[in-house]
Amino acid sequence: MEKLMFETNVHCSSLFHNIHAVIKQIDGIKKWKLDLESVYKVLIIEGQCLDHHIIIKELGIAGIEAQRLYEE
Repeated sequence: MEKLMFETNVHCSSLFHNIHAVIKQIDGIKKWKLDLESVYKVLIIEGQCLDHHIIIKELGIAGIEAQRLYEE
């Protein structure tokens, strides 16, 4: 299973609904988590055959800015 991480502009839990609506539409996503305690408001997505370009585009349509983070 792949794991992608994104820095987001989400500052409160009220946007969970928007994120959930986007996540439901993208094939291959098995689970996701938004870490609001992180300085970067990290969105962690796990699944198979994930395309970070599609995820970023769909989140953007929902008004959520996202930038992919890379693990070292």
